[in-house]
Amino acid sequence: MLGGAIGGVVFQRLGPAALYIGASLLALAGGLLGWSALDAPAFTRPHPIAEPVAPPPGPEPVYWPRIPSGRRSPWASMRSSHIVTI
Repeated sequence: MLGGAIGGVVFQRLGPAALYIGASLLALAGGLLGWSALDAPAFTRPHPIAEPVAPPPGPEPVYWPRIPSGRRSPWASMRSSHIVTI
């Protein structure tokens, strides 16, 4: 709420360009402050991340059964006129 009030005063007295430039500079300053705070040694990993291990070989994945050749899919005769849209 305080930022909105300050922004309103800046907009009325100095105009939209000053408000935009001020907001941009404050956002940049906040980003730099956050970056420097999170760059502290306390946030570093104590050891490197291990490389991912491949999963052990297992059975083949199960897929939907295929329709034998010569047979038609039960949905093959469905036309777009049968589809109901809401």
